[in-house]
Amino acid sequence: MDKKRFALVIFSTAAWLIGSVSGCQPLPPAAVITPTPTVPSSFVQPDGALPAEDNGITSPGQAPANSSAPDSPPGSAQNTTSSLTPPYDISIGFNMGTRSCNYDTAGNFSRLAWVSMFENVRFTAPPPAWTGETPFESELIGEDSSLSELADYAFCWTWESDAVYDCFVTEGPNPFLANLDVFLPSPETEEWQQRWMTVAPLATDPIDRAADLYLIYEISYPDEASPEEQIIIRAGDEHLGDCDMLGGPNVWLPHLIFPIPWQRLMKGEEFIQDFVGSPEDYEVWGDVPGLKWTVHFVPSDTK
Repeated sequence: MDKKRFALVIFSTAAWLIGSVSGCQPLPPAAVITPTPTVPSSFVQPDGALPAEDNGITSPGQAPANSSAPDSPPGSAQNTTSSLTPPYDISIGFNMGTRSCNYDTAGNFSRLAWVSMFENVRFTAPPPAWTGETPFESELIGEDSSLSELADYAFCWTWESDAVYDCFVTEGPNPFLANLDVFLPSPETEEWQQRWMTVAPLATDPIDRAADLYLIYEISYPDEASPEEQIIIRAGDEHLGDCDMLGGPNVWLPHLIFPIPWQRLMKGEEFIQDFVGSPEDYEVWGDVPGLKWTVHFVPSDTK
């Protein structure tokens, strides 16, 4: 991807994530649904999904149903004979939404957003025996780490008695390392990993109802980061001390496990998927209106 297009993707994704977020004004009450995804004992297609033969899912080397030749265009939903997906530039963005500032949220983040970019990424195809009914073990080939920065942040005020104090940044913001990899869920998936899992958006296209490839996104620190640089951002006020922070030694860092339709990946076309937060997200950030993750796949400009 050339530099101009790279900058455009990052700018448009960050702008879309942040949207109309502004200020710390109280918002009207909003219902937020906290998903609780679990890993079933056996992976089956959701109710209403089409049978595998109607979903365009075929084992590699097998011609699609009602087709006399397996020579569909490379990257099409019917062509699974390729050992790799087409290459993508993948941006993964988090938007906490907008938290109302009041006495209960004093000193907390009122806004927080970032975007991580992974360039020229491919995924290996399922094994020949894959039936299309369960997730499969794949491998990510390409850039699996991204030096990322916060795109937006703000803090609520703090208070004591009748006095109100503004929070201001005391450390950071520092860059952080984001990592992307393939994740294979199973009935033995640890409970703490299940809390990182978000649910797939409602599928309206049969191509999105097929078995999924699961990806895991994690944040860490650059190897050379000092203890001070391991604090992504910290705020304080002029009177009470520390406000909220993100990062730091032995402090929670965000994770997300999310599904992507395999046949959608094989098409080699641009697409965007929005995900609600994981159970852990809502535990950490609370029921903040607008909390979401946005994953954007753009075909890479490879030579």
